Amino acid sequence: SDILWYSWRISQCNEEHRIILFLNDITHGKIREDLLVKSQKVARIGGWQLDVLGNKVYWSSVTREILGVSEDFHASVESALSFYKEGPDRDLLAKVIKDGVEKGIPWDTEHRIINTSGKEIWVRVIGEVESVGGKTVRLHGIFQDIDEKKRIELEYRKISERHMLATKRAGIGVWEYNIPDHKLKWDKNIYSLYGLKETDFKDAFEAWDACAHPDDHERATEMAQEAIRNGKDYIITFRIKMPSGEIRWMKSHGNIIWDDNGEAEKMIGITVDITDLKLTQDQLIESEESLHGVFENSSVGMALLDLEGKFTNVNESFCKSTGYLRNELVGSHFRDVAFAENVDMYASLIEEFLRGEHTTYQMVTKHLGKNGKIYHKVITITAVKKAKGGISHFLIQMVDITPQIEAENRLRNLLQISAMQNESLLNFAHIVSHNMRSHSANLTMITDFLLEGGMDKTEYDNTLDMLHKASKGLNETVSHLNEVVQIKTGQVKKMDRILLKKIVDEVIGNVGALANEKKVKVEVDIPDGIEVMGITAYVESIVQNLLTNAIKYRDTKKKHCLLSIRASQDE
Repeated sequence: SDILWYSWRISQCNEEHRIILFLNDITHGKIREDLLVKSQKVARIGGWQLDVLGNKVYWSSVTREILGVSEDFHASVESALSFYKEGPDRDLLAKVIKDGVEKGIPWDTEHRIINTSGKEIWVRVIGEVESVGGKTVRLHGIFQDIDEKKRIELEYRKISERHMLATKRAGIGVWEYNIPDHKLKWDKNIYSLYGLKETDFKDAFEAWDACAHPDDHERATEMAQEAIRNGKDYIITFRIKMPSGEIRWMKSHGNIIWDDNGEAEKMIGITVDITDLKLTQDQLIESEESLHGVFENSSVGMALLDLEGKFTNVNESFCKSTGYLRNELVGSHFRDVAFAENVDMYASLIEEFLRGEHTTYQMVTKHLGKNGKIYHKVITITAVKKAKGGISHFLIQMVDITPQIEAENRLRNLLQISAMQNESLLNFAHIVSHNMRSHSANLTMITDFLLEGGMDKTEYDNTLDMLHKASKGLNETVSHLNEVVQIKTGQVKKMDRILLKKIVDEVIGNVGALANEKKVKVEVDIPDGIEVMGITAYVESIVQNLLTNAIKYRDTKKKHCLLSIRASQDE
């Protein structure tokens, strides 16, 4: 039931009036043609042709399918170019077409197109030139959808670039040793690590011989061969000599790749510049030795405490600070030398360290010396970590601040005394300001009355009497203020019994002129025998404040006001 394909050709023989029929079996050719069409469809390969003279573009069905156009779509060069993504993709195709038409140059390029559905697709375009009489008349070629392959390639390129960038920044070079062929390959990073130029050597072995340190060259080679024989990883630290003469430390790590027969086929590995790490390790050893010296000779008291709270080591300063000998402290528990009221606090603090709540902790606390005396100390506790995490032990640092604390206490007492003195001076300043201001105002008003003139003899005598009382009141106020100064300096320490009516009368005399001016009548109803305990200047200031404020804040709408002062004594 196989299908066969035949080609018929008919010829007429005029002489004999006969028709000659030729029958040709083309089944195999047709099958090959069908397979070609199907394979092109599966591979997404289409064809195209450009009629240069007619400016017409012809596309195969696969090409049209990729572009997303129908069979009746007719394209020109301009409309065909519009499918190519604007920018480098379209510019490149325009250029190769121009070079093909003008110079007869074929091409094989890759571009991005935007099909009618708006999808971006990577395509491969191959172009051939057909010329007649040295003039290009037709361009034709293939048009292939390579989107999936291209995107995988681009993603791989991104990954490779990131890998190269990461290894370069990390100072990592990659190498490969083909064991049967005895060929060594280095990437660019290794040449860079070794300070070499790849173009200066015929292969990596020659470069290795040029830079390997003489003392490490043979050892590195023997260890590589031993790793291959025993099927083990290749790990080695070695030195190289840079072209500048600088010695650098490198570390290589290689793994063996086996073929299907179990034979060692390749060794692939990396090389890292560990010069800085090597120097750091050497410095760490020196630092540990220096740290031991610092610990022993430090003026700060230092001690090492294990997780159970026992001293494992102490320095001489710590011994002097506590009054204990080294052999008395090492092996003993911290509670044996701690101030009794701090033992529970220290125990809780250690638990907090173990729970990860602190890495270091500083406090000012009391410490009990061997002689029984209480000292003030600044104690710093630091958790020393293990290399793999967790706390190894504690470092205790102790500084004696007892002299500073005692000096601070003395200073605090002095500051307290100074504050009291300042407060007293401020109060004294207020009293002086208020009392003297009242006297000066009263004297000013009385002298103004005298200077105005026009008074009869009685008024004149009354005014002179007021002036006499005012000057006498000023003298008494100065005297009272002198008493305040004596009290503040400690010369007088007791308060006096003061007749209240006498003080009130004196103050009224001092502010009489002000009362007259403001038309305020003052009435006093204070029994003669009432006494108060106090300092005269203070009591006078209080009464003067009451009177002057009463006059000042009177009802100004009234023409005359009455100020009444009364006092009584409870039994």
